[in-house]
Amino acid sequence: MPEFEALRAIASRQHGLVSRRQTREAGFDRWALARLVRKGHLTFITPRVLRIGGTGASPWESVMAGILDVGFDATASHLTAAALWGVDRIPPEPVHVSVTRILRRRDPAAVKIHHLTRIPDDQRTYLYDIPVTGPAMTTLLVCGSEGTVKGGQVLDHFLATRLLTVEEAWEFEQRMSRQGRNGLVRFRQLLEARDDGQPLPQSNNERRFEFITDRGGITTLRRQVDIYAPSWIGRVDYVDIEVRLIVEIHSERYHTSWVHRRADAARIARLEAAGYTVVVVWDYEIWSEPDAVVERIRRARARLVRDSAFS
Repeated sequence: MPEFEALRAIASRQHGLVSRRQTREAGFDRWALARLVRKGHLTFITPRVLRIGGTGASPWESVMAGILDVGFDATASHLTAAALWGVDRIPPEPVHVSVTRILRRRDPAAVKIHHLTRIPDDQRTYLYDIPVTGPAMTTLLVCGSEGTVKGGQVLDHFLATRLLTVEEAWEFEQRMSRQGRNGLVRFRQLLEARDDGQPLPQSNNERRFEFITDRGGITTLRRQVDIYAPSWIGRVDYVDIEVRLIVEIHSERYHTSWVHRRADAARIARLEAAGYTVVVVWDYEIWSEPDAVVERIRRARARLVRDSAFS
């Protein structure tokens, strides 16, 4: 009987998993494999993938199982790739796997297979020993499948962590536009919006806030602006480029203590003394009461526009 340690060596590089094909290549025929399963040395987790007994659970086991189940050329992609790259609030499951060959079988359970014409060589890499699409390709694929909100979240993560630059993303866009790709228009729109010299959104709250204000027709807010009057007062979350309006996003976690409330009140007083109207928006409001947030900002803007017309 072939050495079981050969399978252990393979599984040690694959989050404790091996494929049926790998067991055959290691010399285990169907009967030898069945004996290992009966003895508990191996456990099927999909019809084509087995777990080595006694191995600890891995947070990326489901992703590796999907890769092994699909087989040759399989690459983690789309939202699963974004999760591997560390994008916040994006789960790796259901597992998205891309291939550049045609599979004439049904998708494995809990795995979504995408058939791509091509994945550029420079957009293939490994994370946690798992083949995964690179930052630019991952962003493009998410734009195509999920839209600009998720795509923007993924792009901002890569830009903020310096895994991708705007210049590199534009170069990638030019290469991919020659062959055409679903999501290119959205990808291009996101890059154009990030070529304006503004700092990148720093949190999911900012991304959500910009989504609901854009949807509400408020397009004059600019993020992370330093305010001077005449000395520096501070950097505010958003300032309106047409009227003297400032929007600050406060979180329940950091702005409800006595010390923070006192500091916030003093900061707002300095901004108002400098002639600004300050609208405070709470983080829970932008997620649960978006229409109320937009209406509050809209009313403040309308009041300032009206006052400036009579001044």
